[in-house]
Amino acid sequence: MLNILLLLVTTIIPGEKLNYQIKYGPISIGTLELQTKENILWQGKSCYHFTAHLKSNPKYRKVFSIDDRLDSYVRISDFATLKAEKKIKERNYQAESRVIFDYEQKRTLYSDSSTYPLYQGVKDLLTTWYYYRIVDLKVGNSFSTPVHIDKKNYQMEFAIDEVRTIKFNNVRYYFVVFEPTTKPKTNLGNVYLSIDEKRLPVIIKNKNFFGELVATLKGVE
Repeated sequence: MLNILLLLVTTIIPGEKLNYQIKYGPISIGTLELQTKENILWQGKSCYHFTAHLKSNPKYRKVFSIDDRLDSYVRISDFATLKAEKKIKERNYQAESRVIFDYEQKRTLYSDSSTYPLYQGVKDLLTTWYYYRIVDLKVGNSFSTPVHIDKKNYQMEFAIDEVRTIKFNNVRYYFVVFEPTTKPKTNLGNVYLSIDEKRLPVIIKNKNFFGELVATLKGVE
């Protein structure tokens, strides 16, 4: 437990901003910004506040336009999501939604009043990217946690299989690759996490019906 507390202090840093370039093959199609805001109190609970901001390259605005934002409020005591918000602004579509994770009533409540069963310690997708940063990175370790995404519950599992190396921007990183599987099956993408004191998600990959999107870390603020 002490090791986890130390990792929370050293890797989940309010004010941290991670800037990514997103490519589809050789084409730079947009940017992703991950940010840790200042800790807040929500319903009497101390919470981390994580945000993700996805924007398309203005050069391709006529083809597609994306300006999406995710906000996750995560209970510090056990890294469980308490609230998640989504704002979608795309070329031909706009939407907003809010999800409350009510652990006393054991339900997930959406802003459209729909409800779904809730499991203890559940995480939304954005929170999983930060959760990877606090687990014990010893090769051979495996983990399992419930995840709730877009009105569906999953059990996510992943393992630390090996340490690899990669070099880009003239920097060599030692890293592990998180390749989660879920029941029922869905695609959560893969995260390449550096093995150092910062534990940065250096690369985030996701495959969909038209190919693979790769978000590569370009800057840390």
